[in-house]
Amino acid sequence: MKLKNTIEKRIKTKGFPRSTGHCAAFDVSNFVETGIRSDDDIIKYLYDMKYDLTRGDLICYEGLNEYRNDGIHIFDGCKIIDLDYDIDDYGALPNEFTVINNNVPIDYWVNNDEHKGIDHNNLVWFDHNPVKIQCFDNITKINGDLFTTFNYNDKIYKIYGYRSDFDDESKMTTDEFLDLLDGNNKLLLDQYDYLEDDENTLYVVKY
Repeated sequence: MKLKNTIEKRIKTKGFPRSTGHCAAFDVSNFVETGIRSDDDIIKYLYDMKYDLTRGDLICYEGLNEYRNDGIHIFDGCKIIDLDYDIDDYGALPNEFTVINNNVPIDYWVNNDEHKGIDHNNLVWFDHNPVKIQCFDNITKINGDLFTTFNYNDKIYKIYGYRSDFDDESKMTTDEFLDLLDGNNKLLLDQYDYLEDDENTLYVVKY
């Protein structure tokens, strides 16, 4: 059973993350119009037509230019699944996908001018268990800013619990930050691109 699970995991994660540092997005709206509508049939067609479909890629049922994430799903390596509509009404990255782990860039699913990604938010998940001790040991508070740093595969990352220029509703104490790090296997984090942070900086999402 263990060997079977290992083989299945390798199949599911083959080619992930992409060497480009960003997910791919596949417009399948034409397939749907021609009658190829089930998820399984779409996956089969993409493979049959030699499309380079990889875990973490977006499947766009209504094209690449629809409003926010309308018609957007994601390929988990075996099947097509929904985005997470619990943490964002317009859809967000499901928690089975994490950044940093396995060298996945934190902006792997970001929607920008060069790449189609998940729109409306930059929410990501991170399994910090491999660096939990570092996160505890490196908690720092400076001028009202609360953050921790850690080294993962020779890259330094920073996670803010709170920044002094944020509103008071988002304020987090050191004890709350410790409890969050200790009590969760995966952290829900955000990227605030308008702050022009270092590319390896993330922020705790409290909801």
